[in-house]
Amino acid sequence: MTVDRFVTFSLSDIQAVCFQCEDAECGARLIVPPDNLDIGVLDECPSCRRDWWRKAEGAKGMGLPTGATPMVAFLKALPRIRLAEDNGLLGFTLLLQFDDPSCK
Repeated sequence: MTVDRFVTFSLSDIQAVCFQCEDAECGARLIVPPDNLDIGVLDECPSCRRDWWRKAEGAKGMGLPTGATPMVAFLKALPRIRLAEDNGLLGFTLLLQFDDPSCK
């Protein structure tokens, strides 16, 4: 018999959003409260100054690559979704499910 174990979180469980630099020599992390996300601080790594959005690729009026647009939309929506849930404005709760790390 197989037993799968999962961990489920709601958006209200998010304590912080962590952005980690992909530069192999840096790896710095920027940790931000989810309700105070400022997209402007994500332009570059606060440590090595690597461009996090790769603006040279360009996107519609935002100076961001096309692939970054959904990320920006998610980051901007996160505080609004949390507020809507907190105020009972939704008929559901959004839950995110992950494999239980203690079972790996």
